[in-house]
Amino acid sequence: PWLTASAAGSQAVPPPGYYIHELGGAPMGDNPERSVLDRWNRFHTCSNLLVTDGSCWPRSGWQSPTLTSMALTRRACLAAISRQ
Repeated sequence: PWLTASAAGSQAVPPPGYYIHELGGAPMGDNPERSVLDRWNRFHTCSNLLVTDGSCWPRSGWQSPTLTSMALTRRACLAAISRQ
């Protein structure tokens, strides 16, 4: 959002996620000792549990993660369907 002159001096704290995209916390990877999820967004210790939000990213870029998050969700769901 654009800051206005009156908002620039405001001390109000916006809600979490208002200005930033909160990502990370459950990164993907092949090594269960260094990651929480496998490459298909499944928990290493519970293969029928998928995490497809931004927490699966190890770090954030500078652009909106919406399309990438949607693509990862689609990919994880298609992989889950093919495993049934």
